[in-house]
Amino acid sequence: MSELKSPFRYDFVGSFLRPHALKEARAQYKAGAIDRAALTAVENEEITRLIEKQKPSQAASSAAATGIWISCGASMASTR
Repeated sequence: MSELKSPFRYDFVGSFLRPHALKEARAQYKAGAIDRAALTAVENEEITRLIEKQKPSQAASSAAATGIWISCGASMASTR
């Protein structure tokens, strides 16, 4: 099956909230409970998660394609 491509482009604008794991790691670092390497590992993991959230998903592409199909009136043909 071929992958659907959305004709729409979008950008993420603004800041993201800091995840709880990152806040906790920074507090632990400040308190001396973890070292810089452990803090960096948590930061890198949370950055990777954020990037994964930003990648377009197959479900989003399918939803966009379905929306285009419906907005073109194709769904009305099957209800007549």
